Formats: sequence, structure tokens, C-alpha cells
Amino acid sequence: MDAAIETLFLPLKNGDVPAGARTLFIGASAHPYLKELKNVDIWQPFKPLADTLGGYDVRTLENIPAERVYDLVLVNVPKQGEEARYWLACGLRCLNPGGTILIAAANDAGGGRIQKWLKDLEVETDSLSKNKARAVWGRRPENKPKLLEQWIDEGSYALLQSGDGEEFVTQPGVFGWSKIDIGSGLLAEQFDNPKLKGRGADFGAGIGYLSRELLIDENAVKELHLMEADARALVCARENMKGYEGDCTLAYHWTDLTKLQPQIRGGLDFIIMNPPFHTGAKTDIGIGKDFIQTAARTLRKGGTLLMVANRQLPYEAALSSLYSTVRVVVERDGFKVIEAVV
Repeated sequence: MDAAIETLFLPLKNGDVPAGARTLFIGASAHPYLKELKNVDIWQPFKPLADTLGGYDVRTLENIPAERVYDLVLVNVPKQGEEARYWLACGLRCLNPGGTILIAAANDAGGGRIQKWLKDLEVETDSLSKNKARAVWGRRPENKPKLLEQWIDEGSYALLQSGDGEEFVTQPGVFGWSKIDIGSGLLAEQFDNPKLKGRGADFGAGIGYLSRELLIDENAVKELHLMEADARALVCARENMKGYEGDCTLAYHWTDLTKLQPQIRGGLDFIIMNPPFHTGAKTDIGIGKDFIQTAARTLRKGGTLLMVANRQLPYEAALSSLYSTVRVVVERDGFKVIEAVV
């Protein structure tokens, strides 16, 4: 089990933190003790983790509430700084007076800094360390902390300027939130090699950068599915695609692309993708291989996959086992663009 999640629930198990009449779990993940809590709301924007919570008696939220309605807020603190501080500030904001915030992070994901962050929010804290992780907790201060709104503003939706002057809505924590990925830029340059047309999908669409670049130059795309595991990124993508639809029908899917996609009926003509290759801080090419397999099952016979990857990642064997032809279109700046035809 995840070290941070296991450590997060220890203060509740030990009685150091009382259970609340109403609880919010930000960045929720499955844990047996979650079933011991009553009246629980959860917010988890990452689809694979959200899917693990289906067997719990909890209410799923699309957004973190701004109202003071909770007696206890749990936060599974992410590694990215602005994102993490945003989650903490939002969690503190929605506590009832005297309510408790309980947070945790693995030591290698910032566990050593989370107590300071709560102190920066004027919370008097207690803590424990176990499982190479740290849990910190404390009560909501009587007065509004000076940094609360600043941290919420810094972690909210914002505009990203691309290198060619385009603007994209983004948010700290989503992929490519602070700059356009070099690999994605290289992939976008190849959209006329081969020319993409008909029905297609953007696997791991993120904030919609690749989809928008595709539709700027291609009027032969009639249907495009933006498929993404991070619900926050899809919110950005919807905003970023406004005005670029033309004659193309757009559909947005919050989904886990390591699994089959039954919502896509009929084989697609093309798929574009820049698949993730990290689980936490570790390189994990298994995710990319799963994307490749899902793409092969979603494309029609003769359909095209156009993908980008770091040059050293060995995807060619997986591609050759599922596609009739595989070729490297271009290699540059440490990346390679690969075309594979079913």
C-alpha cells in the first residue's frame, strides 16, 4: 500500500485525531480505514485512483468546496509545490471552526516540508513519522491565515504562454502546466506526415495542446476524442478548444487509457499521443505499452498511430507485435516520433 496513505490514517487509528461528523478527503485513495469513517466526501481528479474507490460508501465531488462544511479534512499531499499548497489551502478553507486538517506525504515526495506549510497557514501542528512518510495535523485557526488566498490563487487555473505566442488555460499539477512539452511540440510538427483525417483521438490529451495544433492546420478531421485521466486537464482542454472546432465534432472522456475504451464505437482512423512514462518519480514504460495496446484495439484496420516518446524508451518491440508497419518519422532534441499502422 502507498506509504503516504498508510501513514495518513495512523493518527485516526491511534486516536490522535478524532473522526469528524463530516469528512472531506482531498486526493483520495483507497484504504481499509476509510470504511470506518461516516459521511465522507472525496475529491480525486486522477481516474485510475478514482476507480479504486468505487467500493466505498462515499460521495464523489467534481471540485473542492469553498464552503465551511467539514469537521475533518484529509489531504494526500502531491509532490508539485504550487499544487500541494493549493490543496492544503483549499482543505483549510472548507473546515468548520475548530475542525481538523490531517495531511501526509512520503519523505521522497516532500514529506519533510508539509509541517512547515501548515505552520505557514498558522496551524498549530502535531506529527508522526512512519513508513518513510510523515503525517501532520492541526486545528483550523480562528482567524483567516494571511497566505490562504495567495496559495489558492497560485494553484488555480491560469494562462500559459506558448513559445509562438498562443495562450492555453492550465493549472499547476497537470501535465505540461508550466510549459509546452518539447516532445509534444515535435509531434505537432508531424501532423501532415502522414496527413491525419477522419475520426481520431488524442490519447492523454492533457490541456488540449496537441488537439488544438491538429485542428489549426487540418480541416479533414471530422471527429476528435480528447481522452485524459486527469479531470482538471480536461477542464483546461475544453476551454482551450473553444473556437477551434470548425467542422470537427469534439468529445471529451475522463478515462483510464491503460484499459479498453468501449465508449469509442467503430475503429478510429488515427490516434495521436505523448504517453506518460512515470509512476511517481520512477520511469515506467508499462504505461506507454498499455497506451499502445489500447490504441491498437481502438484503431480500424489500416488506422494510424502517431506518437512521441523519449528517444531511449524501448517501445518498438511492443509496437511491432501489434502493428503491421512501424517507422520512426523523426528524431530530435532527445525525442522520437513514431508512426505505426494497424
